[in-house]
Amino acid sequence: MPLSIATLLSNPAVRQASYLVNTDKSFKAVGVEVLGINLPRILLTRTTREKMDVAVCELGNTVGFFGLLWGGGALVDKLLKHNGLNVINQPGVLSRGRVAKSLLLIPPLFAFMAAMPFIRNAYTAYSSGTTNFKNLITRQGQSPNRNPTSFASAFLHPAEVANQKERGEVMAKVRHDLMLGRDIFLVGTALGLLGFGLASGSMGRFSLFSGSSNRLNPVFKSWGVDRSLKKMLNGACFRGSHANEMTDAHALAYWGLPCYAALIAASRDAFEVKEQLLKMINFNVMFMMPGLIVGGLPYFKNQSVGWAKKLPGFYSPEGQFNWKAWKASTGKGTELSAGLLKKAVAFETRKTLAQFAATTVLMSVFPALLNIWLTRQRLKKYHQTVQSEGFEPYEPLRRGVGSPKY
Repeated sequence: MPLSIATLLSNPAVRQASYLVNTDKSFKAVGVEVLGINLPRILLTRTTREKMDVAVCELGNTVGFFGLLWGGGALVDKLLKHNGLNVINQPGVLSRGRVAKSLLLIPPLFAFMAAMPFIRNAYTAYSSGTTNFKNLITRQGQSPNRNPTSFASAFLHPAEVANQKERGEVMAKVRHDLMLGRDIFLVGTALGLLGFGLASGSMGRFSLFSGSSNRLNPVFKSWGVDRSLKKMLNGACFRGSHANEMTDAHALAYWGLPCYAALIAASRDAFEVKEQLLKMINFNVMFMMPGLIVGGLPYFKNQSVGWAKKLPGFYSPEGQFNWKAWKASTGKGTELSAGLLKKAVAFETRKTLAQFAATTVLMSVFPALLNIWLTRQRLKKYHQTVQSEGFEPYEPLRRGVGSPKY
């Protein structure tokens, strides 16, 4: 029996997922990131080697970011409690605990996102033996005539691994990128520890706060920067006791900025630079668009207003559905209100699925397909140049390793 939209919307598991997406920011962040962004980007690749390359970076970013955010946040909570510091869960309240927790977690998060593309490069170079993006996205080198003595014989054409010198160059690149990724993360961790020391009061007169209070150090007032510093810290720090209480600005600054800047810096040739630039522009332009587009559609906008009039106890005056009120009232309403509520929940679930679909298309499918098409055109032009000029103009970017191969 085919699955209809109505059956899908009335499915308890789908309603529960919709409830969690709209009430639990952690569930929404991980669910949308993995299912709506990571997986489509992994699937929309041109070769198996590129698929593994993208998977390492995409899933590594997600696991590392949320692992540090939640695991690190839990450890920091215990550390703060041990030192008598409380994180006041009130937006706008600048407590020592809140600032100390944020300054300890943010630099390593930022650094991990910046380090991951270099770690991905090291993995790809080691596992496939190719150190340039052009070979990664084409079928070049996947010949049955392989060199059985090469560590990358399953992936490479013999011309790519013809001698030990070239293999040594590949391994030098692997070591370079691994050490670079490690150093970036260690610097971020060191800055996090410094920030924690400044906020927790363990650095004496150099601390951000005065003694054991939540008041800023008087020296900042004497310099005339106390208000600006308080405003800056309020905006930069997590909003409350939970590290995952990030604003959209936090997500852009601590995820998008280091991730895409590092992806461009770690690009292996001009083809990859252009693809990553397009992804970065798309991310910044489309970040807020899925919700705005779906919420602005006449169908969803008008229906929300209509349901707000029918069920004022479950909607705000602006037409926002109260999922927690629905969860609390399950099985307690009258027959009439329960019937209306069931239809309202089906509508809100449809709206949630529409936002998820818009996110997947705008943030993953659209830039991936556009990049594939644009790079194909660039490669055609490149091969025409090779045929007409009689030589290969391709030259991978040089980053840290002296050989022209890189």
